[in-house]
Amino acid sequence: MPTLERKYDIINHTVSVADVDQVQAFPIGMLFLPDGSTCTASVINTPESRTIGLTAAHCLYDNENHENFDNIMFSPGYDHRQQGPLNLIPVDEVIVPDEFINNNDDLFDWGFMRFTFNMNGHPLQDFTGALGWRFNVGEGVETTIRGYSEGGNLEDCPNDGETLCTWDGEVFMHEFYFVPALDLGEGASGSPYIMLYDPDTNLGWLYSTYIAYDDINDHANGPIYDPIQFQGLLGEIIGF
Repeated sequence: MPTLERKYDIINHTVSVADVDQVQAFPIGMLFLPDGSTCTASVINTPESRTIGLTAAHCLYDNENHENFDNIMFSPGYDHRQQGPLNLIPVDEVIVPDEFINNNDDLFDWGFMRFTFNMNGHPLQDFTGALGWRFNVGEGVETTIRGYSEGGNLEDCPNDGETLCTWDGEVFMHEFYFVPALDLGEGASGSPYIMLYDPDTNLGWLYSTYIAYDDINDHANGPIYDPIQFQGLLGEIIGF
């Protein structure tokens, strides 16, 4: 699925066509959970719905109480302790793989959310832009990871959980997509692994999401999506 550049701005509560000189998208944002913790999430391109985000499953499903989290809020473009241009957007539906629900399986630690947003008939991704998505990209892929690292070891980042930080480098593959010696700490769960990232538009193709630091192997891990399962769950949440 290709990327989508943003089309509209909201200025003084009025929808206007985005300035061609300021068209940088902001599909990545902070996810606020009801227990006070945070994650990272991304708006992904879904022409059928255009209101769908992707993050780690543990940011959407409470394994301790065996239920979806309620009252999740999303702020696309959040940075430096400031809400993004659209402020807080409610999440009205989530879906994660059964393997995560039943077994808390890290290999399936990813999921979708649907946002409650409609501005004059325009869906969310028209204002934020959206990341494209791909499967089976192999290893040795030059990748950009963007998220809200807290307490990690990401260089050139305050690691304060409030700043949208960036890592660039090569990602490898075994059971997971992994980055050796990288710890993104708390708050970065759900951060997109992006290939062909364009810093001018802030867009690219998402192919995995950060789930955790593996302290035994000293790796930052991201799941390898199964294309059939991914598209099946995406179709379900679009159809809710």
